[in-house]
Amino acid sequence: MIGLNINAIATSPWHGQFVHYVDIFGTPNPDTWDAPASFSGFEVFTSAFSPMTAAIPFTLERAKMVSEPAGAAAVAAILDDPGRFSTSTVAVLSGGNIDPLLLQRVLRHGLAVAGRFLSFRARISDRPGALVRLLAEVAKADASVLDVEHVRTDARLRVDEVEVALQLETRGAQHCDDVLARLREAGYTLVFG
Repeated sequence: MIGLNINAIATSPWHGQFVHYVDIFGTPNPDTWDAPASFSGFEVFTSAFSPMTAAIPFTLERAKMVSEPAGAAAVAAILDDPGRFSTSTVAVLSGGNIDPLLLQRVLRHGLAVAGRFLSFRARISDRPGALVRLLAEVAKADASVLDVEHVRTDARLRVDEVEVALQLETRGAQHCDDVLARLREAGYTLVFG
């Protein structure tokens, strides 16, 4: 996928027309990719889908604006490599035309990319109160439980243990690390994947 330096494109005419990044975003024809790059001052950036889906929740939370993935390409480029831009940079948001179900999927993916969800499994004792103690540690770490799966019937489990799969909502990557550190300090063995 293609993202461009929006500042240059939004202000530079090309054959009497203004070139907008949406015109070439994700186009399969490589000839259209070269057009903006042929002007002095233009730089073409490529980006995976993940930074763009992370940019959508970012713009929604920070700017209170909804944008489709193509419309958040400039923000994705800035978030992906802030050191790339030596001066103050303005990202132009556009393209609020996004289906609500697609927006929901993109938001969940973007939040996951941004470290806002944490999923793991923990084996605990199959005794009254063990699950409550695990969830109390999660609460002390200030994480919110989205989903709990309590598995008792698995050939890999001992007869006196259960496996609990948790999906948590966190504030970001550092908070994920803090939650995991707290649970490990409390003696829990965590399994991922």
